[in-house]
Amino acid sequence: MYEKDSYIVKEFEYMTRQLKNNQTIEDVFLDFSNRSKVEDICNFTEVFITAKRTGGDLIKIIRRTSNSISDKIEVKREIITLITAKKFESSIMNFIPLGIILYMWLFSPGFMDPLYGNIKGVVVMSAALVLYGVAYKISQKIIDIEV
Repeated sequence: MYEKDSYIVKEFEYMTRQLKNNQTIEDVFLDFSNRSKVEDICNFTEVFITAKRTGGDLIKIIRRTSNSISDKIEVKREIITLITAKKFESSIMNFIPLGIILYMWLFSPGFMDPLYGNIKGVVVMSAALVLYGVAYKISQKIIDIEV
């Protein structure tokens, strides 16, 4: 499943060597979680060590923990997918007003004269540009979500 020189294979080989050197499995997992600093690995290690010490049904506990971590990863993937779709929609919505103005300016130049040919039109379009900029900044803050 993994390449011979992949990080996970090297890590498991290292862990196997530690076990062969008579280190306890708790110490090996604890060392692995401290080196990886991955939240799911740290949580699994804590659950494993607690289950081993208290003498619980280790297989059942590991299976339940594994399912919980898998569910968490799946929810995270779904959230990332939804956020990516919304970011794409936001980028389209941000450029539609500029596209409309460009289209009108190119294909019907006389239609835009009242907006840019007098002082009222310039003020209105300047205010619209400012509102557009504010809306753009707000949309960027909304979609800037860390998962």
